[in-house]
Amino acid sequence: NPGYLFVNWTEGGTAVSTNPNYSFTATTDRTLVANFVTFSIAASASVNTSQAQVGETITYTYRITNTGAVTFATISATQDQVGAVSALSGELAPNATRTAIVTYVVKQSDLPGPLVATLTVTATGST
Repeated sequence: NPGYLFVNWTEGGTAVSTNPNYSFTATTDRTLVANFVTFSIAASASVNTSQAQVGETITYTYRITNTGAVTFATISATQDQVGAVSALSGELAPNATRTAIVTYVVKQSDLPGPLVATLTVTATGST
């Protein structure tokens, strides 16, 4: 399921398998529990102005937070106007937050507007 990562099967609080496809023989009543953790990222953005002219600098502030229960091994972020946002990249532990400030100079080709900036964040792997 999206948003969940399988961890293991336990019986009586003891891990019995880390394979999501666990096979067993039931010779007596058994209670097996499939354990999962959640993973998710919250992202927010703000901009320092609602209007800008050609040649003016716009400052975007981006913030990401790992709101899940597992560490992401790799975070990458790109903004369509400036490319990679390296300050958001790297490993991100649960409840950890990372902030990046990105500047962009308005160009003639941005007219007539509106000027829209899109941030794409990708999280892969977990530890």
